[in-house]
Amino acid sequence: MKRIILSVWTSLALIVLFAASSWASPALITDIQYWLAPDHIQTIISFNRTVKPSYHHRSDPARFVLEIPNCQDIRGNQTIAVNDIMLQRIRVQRLHNGTTQIVFDLSDRVDAIVQILPRFNGQPDRVIVNLFDQSSKEQNQQQRAERHQMTKRLKQNQQYIVVLDPGHGGRDPGAIGPHRLKEKDVVLDIARKIQKILQKKAPYIKVYLTRDGDYFLPLRKRTEIAKEYHADLFISLHVNANPSQKVHGFSVYTLSEKATDKAAKRLAEQENAADVLFGGIETPAPTEDSLLTYVLADLSTTAALQHSLEFGRIAVNTTVTDLRKYRIYKEGLKRANFIVLRSADMPAVLVEACYITNKREEALLKQKDFRTKFAQSLVTSMIDYFDQMRSSMKPQVVQLREHTSSLLPANPGISQYEPQYKVHVVKSGESLSVIAGKYHVNLTQLHQVNQLASADLIYVGQRLWIP
Repeated sequence: MKRIILSVWTSLALIVLFAASSWASPALITDIQYWLAPDHIQTIISFNRTVKPSYHHRSDPARFVLEIPNCQDIRGNQTIAVNDIMLQRIRVQRLHNGTTQIVFDLSDRVDAIVQILPRFNGQPDRVIVNLFDQSSKEQNQQQRAERHQMTKRLKQNQQYIVVLDPGHGGRDPGAIGPHRLKEKDVVLDIARKIQKILQKKAPYIKVYLTRDGDYFLPLRKRTEIAKEYHADLFISLHVNANPSQKVHGFSVYTLSEKATDKAAKRLAEQENAADVLFGGIETPAPTEDSLLTYVLADLSTTAALQHSLEFGRIAVNTTVTDLRKYRIYKEGLKRANFIVLRSADMPAVLVEACYITNKREEALLKQKDFRTKFAQSLVTSMIDYFDQMRSSMKPQVVQLREHTSSLLPANPGISQYEPQYKVHVVKSGESLSVIAGKYHVNLTQLHQVNQLASADLIYVGQRLWIP
């Protein structure tokens, strides 16, 4: 009996010691950074292990409070001055019970979105706090209305609209060179230079930037901005990176379900992971898009894809020619599955302006003159591309797939084909991709069997062969 009691007390002692040991090892806040964006403030709090915070609003004065049990900041209690019209300061204070409070002292009421991001690909465990001014929704709606009217006037005046997307930003530096040059800084500077040059050289091409400051944007938000502007061309600006410092060159990418090569596939995966790594509030973690095959070949996107390929061809040839004194290698026009290029109604490309991981090209990217020359070459490419559009010239067709050697007649009324093919009558609201999905057929084959031109639009009542 004594042995049983002793065993129980020993077990209890071990539990108490374990609890005491856990209490003695609080989670540590290793870093706190904030970033000001036009419509919100993002704060990223890094930890040495996963935490489970709670949070709530308080009033008089207005505050948003994040609480993490059994936690402390490696710097102790601290106050971070922000002095923004929405957020005055961030205070870190540890309570007597071991809970750490992160208090956001507000100037007004806000909407808050909190994300918990686990350790991933070199990034620590993080808690992301996004604060939105409650009045920003109404302001954004008004801005969208004004933007719609403005773009409508530009279209009426036969002006073209280009949206430049400087990649990365804020907490996401992008690729970093051997001498610590950051991709986010290089591409923002190039975008600003392009905008400035076009204002003088081709005022009929209006340029807007997805971001004009050092802040992070989710991937789909970048494309949404381009759609709001009704862009005629969307260019996502980046610089490339490779584990080998010997790799160098210039390339342009367009959207494709399958990547041109392994390097293109790896690059797309890295770019697509940005939201997971840095707190994209509007984009879910990258997954296989089962509808991408249909989207790519849909009649509403085929013309945009062809124009994307045409602009990419012009940009590659023009840029490499203009920069020949810098000995820039032509990697060429490639294709990969980039989330930021998944736009169904505009030509869209992703430009990789040399390799920041190559010491020689990093040194070039640091030079103001090289950035200016690079911006000028892209401006020339845009002007040449839109000159083709103005003169109603069809862009050079770049083959996407092998055509079948034999196609069915356009009129699906011949009885000899009826045993092998079904006929579908197009209904209101249907697209070619929806029809292909309904019958589980290859969309490209459906396109070819019915001899549809790339710019054709299907119409209600049209009869289509279903192979």
